[in-house]
Amino acid sequence: MWLGILAPTAYVFFASALPVIAFGEQLSRETDGSLSTSETLASTAICGVIHSIFGGQPLLILGVAEPTIIMYTYLYNFAKHSVGKELYLAWAGWVCVWTALMLFILAIFNACTIITRFTRVAGELFGMLITVLFIQEAIKDVVSVISIPTGENASDEKYQFHWLYTNGLLAVIFSFGLLITALKSRKARSWRYGSDCSRQSFGGYCDTPPSLHI
Repeated sequence: MWLGILAPTAYVFFASALPVIAFGEQLSRETDGSLSTSETLASTAICGVIHSIFGGQPLLILGVAEPTIIMYTYLYNFAKHSVGKELYLAWAGWVCVWTALMLFILAIFNACTIITRFTRVAGELFGMLITVLFIQEAIKDVVSVISIPTGENASDEKYQFHWLYTNGLLAVIFSFGLLITALKSRKARSWRYGSDCSRQSFGGYCDTPPSLHI
């Protein structure tokens, strides 16, 4: 029985940890290190514990998403040209405080019932937005492998064409390899080879990290 419990537990762990690490690294780039993976991991862990205790939903996946990165990037760009980079964290903190206050007010008046006014199309459109942002970021990461960063010396050995071409080719192979591995391993329970126990184990655990990477 514990094997059946371990599968969703592992899935929730990877679903929370992997995006936080990936988006934390992106957030560090966008904010020049003002926010990084350490902050995203700590905030996700704290919010997850609080929500599991007081929210009654311990298996709910909490974490950073691409819209969150976009919001903090806009906040950083605005702060950089107005209040200054040194006050960015304080300003972002007050933005979060006021956001929490408004969410408390909405929860008190049960404003979540307005969701009944929306059709499923709205949810699917938001899901498509998240998917497009994920794909965009993946393409940007692959392109960054084959391009010379701004301010770097183009005559360096590591920026020569043959090294950029090799790195870019490996990035494309690994990207599509991860995609194919995840899609194939999700059907492991219906494979004809291997024992039933091995197929169930592989389908329940081995496909989790690559599937979540997609």
